[in-house]
Amino acid sequence: AQELGYGHVVVNDERISNNSASALVYVVEPARLQVVSVPWNDADAYASIGAGASWDSGNSPAPLAPSSRNWYFVQGWRYLLRLELFDKDSRGLHVPSNLHAAMLCRETSESTDVGCPLRVV
Repeated sequence: AQELGYGHVVVNDERISNNSASALVYVVEPARLQVVSVPWNDADAYASIGAGASWDSGNSPAPLAPSSRNWYFVQGWRYLLRLELFDKDSRGLHVPSNLHAAMLCRETSESTDVGCPLRVV
């Protein structure tokens, strides 16, 4: 995507008669980030995330319902934190595979800031 705007895309499969698909493609500025926690109990699927697995593959588990800005995790379980992008009208945007993001995590208490209680892989 090189410029803001939209375009009408039509794809025709010449091997199948009368077969085409079309869509409007919008290029917009992201306006909001959201992190969603997802429980991940399948060790094989968990390991494959670094090997190019896709969230759209149908194998990803459903996100935990966000009840507040606080998350409560069960010790010893694995979770994924999924980054979601939205435009100014709260429409979900495709997160490209070349997006670079960093995570900062600190354990906080009333008297001290110490290390993160999560192990990030």
